[in-house]
Amino acid sequence: MKNKKAAIWVSTVLYTVIGLAVIGILLAVARPKIQEMQDSLVIEQTINALNTIDNKILKASEATGTTLNVEFKLARGQIIIDSLNDKISFVLEDSNHQLSEENKKLEWGKIQVLTEPAGDKWKVTLELEYGREYDITFNGNPSEKGVLERAKTPYKIWIKNEGLTADYKTHIDISV
Repeated sequence: MKNKKAAIWVSTVLYTVIGLAVIGILLAVARPKIQEMQDSLVIEQTINALNTIDNKILKASEATGTTLNVEFKLARGQIIIDSLNDKISFVLEDSNHQLSEENKKLEWGKIQVLTEPAGDKWKVTLELEYGREYDITFNGNPSEKGVLERAKTPYKIWIKNEGLTADYKTHIDISV
């Protein structure tokens, strides 16, 4: 009788170990694909956020003094507001998702997309360029570069039309 009970326990432990090994193998195989899908979702959400920012800039440019705000959460990567080059960029240095063809810029609406190799991962850059239409400043400074890092709380960005510049571009100030 004791041998029968011992055999049941040995079988139970053996089946448990086999089950855990199978789960471990499945996780090892599925994890890279899950990470790639997560990065794809982050990039898709950022494209939507950049389009929202672009729409707010377009609306603010209609009348001097107009101030609008955008609120969004940045889970990965960083947003760069480049006053010197009049552009807004999102950079994800360690993406598991290759968004576009390697080292070739492509247009995604108004957004320019560039995917570059970064070791065994990808550096994905999304850019909105405004050099022809607007003079972009960050916190009122024409030479400052604003970098927004990932944060647990949402960013609140203010977009204000400051009027026309000397070269007849609309001056848009972006502040956080």
